[in-house]
Amino acid sequence: MENEIAKAKEEAEALEKLRNAREQCVPPEPSDNGALISVRHIDLGVVTRAFPLACTISAVYNWIGSLSPTPKHFKLTKAPNSTVYPDQSVTKADREVLSMFEESVPLPLAQDENEVAFYEGESD
Repeated sequence: MENEIAKAKEEAEALEKLRNAREQCVPPEPSDNGALISVRHIDLGVVTRAFPLACTISAVYNWIGSLSPTPKHFKLTKAPNSTVYPDQSVTKADREVLSMFEESVPLPLAQDENEVAFYEGESD
């Protein structure tokens, strides 16, 4: 029983740490000329926020992920069930309502994940 409680507490702390990390990646809302994105959140209903036009959808994923520690993994879709990937421009979803769906694994950063490369060297 104690093991289960400790494990649940550890998982809750990890989810909160992830939520905080996502929150740190959300850009400030523009005062004008932004893309207005609405998302039908699994737990919170429809939420709306503006994003700078230069942003990618990854900012929307970070924003939605920062509103609640769960779900850990999710995807955003446009009707009719077309996944919106983090590497796409926010202008692709401007003035639209995206739907959030829980996933068991993280969404790829791009539709063709072979095009995404991570820097593996040391930072200066």
